[in-house]
Amino acid sequence: MLSAPKVGSHPEQPYMAIVSTVSQDEIATKLPPLIGEVKAWLDQHHIDSDMPPFFRYQAWKDNNRFEVAVGIPVKEPVKGDGYVQGGTFPAGKFAYATHTGDFKYLRDAHMQLVDWMEKNQLKEQYQLTKDGKQVGTRIEFYMNDPTKIPNPEEWKTDIVVYLGADDKQ
Repeated sequence: MLSAPKVGSHPEQPYMAIVSTVSQDEIATKLPPLIGEVKAWLDQHHIDSDMPPFFRYQAWKDNNRFEVAVGIPVKEPVKGDGYVQGGTFPAGKFAYATHTGDFKYLRDAHMQLVDWMEKNQLKEQYQLTKDGKQVGTRIEFYMNDPTKIPNPEEWKTDIVVYLGADDKQ
């Protein structure tokens, strides 16, 4: 089930993440373990974060493969070590909605949010990084831990789509 979509503004947000390229079929098996690796890295470097982990879909590649950053927001920018990298969500406007239910229905929830955006003449924008790379900003924030909440019908995922700088929308 998807909550009513909304638009809101958010400040820039640094994060630490591991970037991986996976197929659609590999998302559920290869990406979740990376959350634990990022958490362990943060613990090892004495960096606290009480924010939820996320998957950031950065690029869609050939053969139905995605470049995905799996990470955790942090309070201040941190230099990574190559494997765990620092990144930033841009400041600006975002469309968002909360999906309640099993992760296997997240693709449908994304499509519902995109349909709502189209009906409201809102377009997903891309972030340009310092090196000129165009990065998508479609994010899933995992608001509760499925290892602690066994019923998939109670899982909550915030789906967030970057719309651009506040003055563009």
